[in-house]
Amino acid sequence: MMRFHRRCGDRVTLLHDNKTAVRNFVEFNHGLILSAEPLQDDIIFEVTIDRKVNVWNGSLEIGVTTLDPEYIELPATVTKLRNTAWVLSGSSVLKDGTTLINSYGPELDTLREGDCLGVMRTSKAELLFFINGRCLGVAATDLPATVFAVIDLYGQCVQVTIKYNTSTIMTSLDQTETSPNNDVASSVMDSELLDGRDAEPYRNESKQ
Repeated sequence: MMRFHRRCGDRVTLLHDNKTAVRNFVEFNHGLILSAEPLQDDIIFEVTIDRKVNVWNGSLEIGVTTLDPEYIELPATVTKLRNTAWVLSGSSVLKDGTTLINSYGPELDTLREGDCLGVMRTSKAELLFFINGRCLGVAATDLPATVFAVIDLYGQCVQVTIKYNTSTIMTSLDQTETSPNNDVASSVMDSELLDGRDAEPYRNESKQ
């Protein structure tokens, strides 16, 4: 059973047998949470956004890290993780704070309560991200064998719950792999992804 690790950001409280994480939104950061165990290949680690607030800018971020949560020194934000972390932030994929891919997928700040965000390491050592169960394509390759999921309850996103999911790689991934440019499949970008919502994105470009 998937759970969050007991060690988490200073502003985070874990509930429901460590399956729900809540950040005190008196501050916009110090909201890091990690998986209790390394990711299993071809299994999505997925969370549902339970609550957002109309305070601060920015929102949920997700990725993987090679650092063991039992010993990691937790920074204020996930984009400050180093040695080594891959993170989906906004619409970009970062490695150790440096941009690998711009416009990888939809802007995460537009996600609403009830939307789901997931991450997966495949048996091919690829990194995939998912929004509402739809694969956004290959974000990175040659991942180490052992990585932990890492999530930042940043800005407006203040509560998430792990969605139990044993799904393996989806058909949409095969479609994405056929693209020579590894572009995000257009079906991921359509209105169905966000249920026709037209939320305006908010972004804090100068994280502290």
